[in-house]
Amino acid sequence: MPIFTAIIDQRAVAAEADMFQIKAPITDTGQTTVGGVRTNFPETASDIRVREIRLGQFTEFADAAAELLSVRIIKFGGDTGLIDTGNAAGGTNLRVVPSPIDSHNHSDTGTWSGARVVVTNPLLAKDTGFALAANETKVIVADTVNVAAGWWWYPPEEEMIIIKPGEALVVRLSSPADSITWNGTLVFENIGRASP
Repeated sequence: MPIFTAIIDQRAVAAEADMFQIKAPITDTGQTTVGGVRTNFPETASDIRVREIRLGQFTEFADAAAELLSVRIIKFGGDTGLIDTGNAAGGTNLRVVPSPIDSHNHSDTGTWSGARVVVTNPLLAKDTGFALAANETKVIVADTVNVAAGWWWYPPEEEMIIIKPGEALVVRLSSPADSITWNGTLVFENIGRASP
C-alpha cells in the first residue's frame, strides 16, 4: 500500500496546539480548479494506518528550557469541523498535502492519499456533538515529551492506529512556557477498506 508523509516544517508554536490533524478520505469524485490550478483531487474511501509520528524542536537548548509537555493522540469518531477547511486563528490555512515516500511526482496521474491533514493548529479539534454512537472522542495514547529530546512514536504493526473514512486523528501538544519552533513528520498509509 502507498506510504505517505505529512510534514511540519519549522513552525513556531506558542500555545496548546494540534500538531497534526488527519482525516481519512471519504469517496469524493469532484475536482476543483482555480485559475487553471487543481486545488483538490479525487478521493477514494480508505482506512488509514498511522505508522509513525515524530516531533522535534531546534530553539530550546539550555537545561532551564528543557520543559516537559503533554502529548496525546486523540481519535474522533466523527468530523471535527476543522480539518476540512484547515482554518486556524485569523483564518490562516494550515493544510498540508501529504507526499508519497516513493515518488516526488505530484502530477494528476500520480499517487494521492486523499487524506486531509492540518498541522500546528491552535484551534483544537473537538467533537461536533452529533448524537451518534460512532461519534466518540477517545484518547488512544497519553505521553510526555522532553522538548530537548523530541518525541518519536513508532509502534509495532499490531499497535498501529487505524482510522476509518471520515474519522479523524489528532496529535495534541500542551502549551509550552514560550514559543518553540518545531519540525515533525506523520507517516501513514492508505490500506483500503477493511470493513464497511
